[in-house]
Amino acid sequence: METSYPEIAIAWLRLSGINQRMHAKLMVVDEEIAILGGRNHQNRYFDRDPDYNFKDRDILVIGPKVADMVLSFGEYWDYDYSVPGQYLKDVRAALESRDYPPFEIRDPVAPRVRDIDRRASDSALVRRLFVTPALRVEGRVEVYADAPGKPYQGPKTKPTHPILSTEMGIREVVGEATSELIVQTPYLILRTQTIDQLKALRKEHPGLEIIASTNSLASIDHFLAYSIMVKQHRWLLLTLGMRIFEFKPVPGDVNDMVPRYDELILEAGGKHAEDPERMQVTTEGPVIGLHGKSLVVDGRIAFVGSHNFDPRSTNFDTQLAIAIWDSQVAQALKANILRDMAAQNSWVRARQKQIPVISFLFGIVETISRALPVGDFWPFYYSGNFELRDGEEPVPPGHPEFYRRYENVGQFPGVDGAAKAIHARLFSTMGGFTTPLM
Repeated sequence: METSYPEIAIAWLRLSGINQRMHAKLMVVDEEIAILGGRNHQNRYFDRDPDYNFKDRDILVIGPKVADMVLSFGEYWDYDYSVPGQYLKDVRAALESRDYPPFEIRDPVAPRVRDIDRRASDSALVRRLFVTPALRVEGRVEVYADAPGKPYQGPKTKPTHPILSTEMGIREVVGEATSELIVQTPYLILRTQTIDQLKALRKEHPGLEIIASTNSLASIDHFLAYSIMVKQHRWLLLTLGMRIFEFKPVPGDVNDMVPRYDELILEAGGKHAEDPERMQVTTEGPVIGLHGKSLVVDGRIAFVGSHNFDPRSTNFDTQLAIAIWDSQVAQALKANILRDMAAQNSWVRARQKQIPVISFLFGIVETISRALPVGDFWPFYYSGNFELRDGEEPVPPGHPEFYRRYENVGQFPGVDGAAKAIHARLFSTMGGFTTPLM
């Protein structure tokens, strides 16, 4: 269901704690093995949705730090606001009426679970997927977890464990950057405090490269979030010198990223479901969107978790993450993100080709307009998406050859129909005040 303007206004006022949400993702087995990251439990997170699927990221952890995750889980389990599922009104009604099919005949859920059980029982497959690629960590490892009362605290004002919050973890990890900071997030929306921290880092380390991998309008699952991203593009590119890569709705390496993609095409039948929260696209196959939340600092620190590095993740939602001070792990994570940013998989977000005097004047007006909470009236954009031309080698924006080697493909490449693009543009005009919620 599409979020209405009154609902957004009420949420912005933070009435009745309606923004409080548990966003951490964690699975622990026998208090010895843990999996955490960005993945929810839904078809589209496991390459099973014929319309839209996420490219997500998890990290499997074995070792003493699993104990911190157990502590965090226990705090949520014992929290005063946690209740057994059967106490929920809709669940209780279903249980009492027994108006639900037995698991054995639920199609297609049961066949999928049986397939997972078969694969999990294949020791050779488990060894190939999980044991052989595992990396032994010699450096520091830290788990960061938010308390369940965030942001309103509820009946408990302090966590019962000594684990730092995810926001403190991000500040610590990012604060160590001296040469390169790589960010991957579904929604590239930064708080003012985050921008200020990055500006201070750039001032202290002028050579610091900040590179971001995120979704395009065609690949994102929530076009309202992209509308706010549009308002920040100029700030991020001009003020921070950030390099931004926007994921294509069907990346060139899609068959490696989603091994079942050809099967999904058959299931989709060349059609996309009507989804008011997502833009319709020109591609025929199922759309793939980024959902991983990760940082790589100087090629030596890896950070993976549920935090989107956006205002909502900081202000409202509870998060869980892990940081690993190990070059081997960091380089493996960096390689995975860099592949997502490769020319066949992402467009480059860069400033438009500059026209002397005119571009300067336009830029002043755009800066003022984009900063307004409502009424962003300026129709011109500082930046656009660029596609590498066939046969050309990639170069960064600012390189003398950039505009010759890259083609400007516009603000919203891959989106089906000008009306949809205008819809996003209109909300960008109206909805700047919603930034803290995104």
